[in-house]
Amino acid sequence: YKVCKSTHTPSYEYLCGDGSAPDLDSGCCYEQEHGGARREQCPMLCSVKRYYIFEPGGFHCQCADCPTTQEETHTRMSETVMRYFRKRGMETLYNIADDVGIAYPTSWMHRMMH
Repeated sequence: YKVCKSTHTPSYEYLCGDGSAPDLDSGCCYEQEHGGARREQCPMLCSVKRYYIFEPGGFHCQCADCPTTQEETHTRMSETVMRYFRKRGMETLYNIADDVGIAYPTSWMHRMMH
């Protein structure tokens, strides 16, 4: 197959987790993993993450619905963390109710969670 060189430089509206711009060739961010390895991926807070391997060209990322500013990144991160804790808190509340032998958490138990 013949491959034509792109006539324009792509631009990406999203930011990587560290605030840097994604790689212009691949659209990927380089995130540091545990142990020091670097991995190409979409930012963690993107709703759509697709990955492709092209020959030639290598690994490419297609990321959508991502934060576009540091402020939006912080807002989404806070919302994500709070949603997680609310969900886990409700699961824990229902587990406690089950452990003590009642069908549902009481209103007092719910107030204690807030």
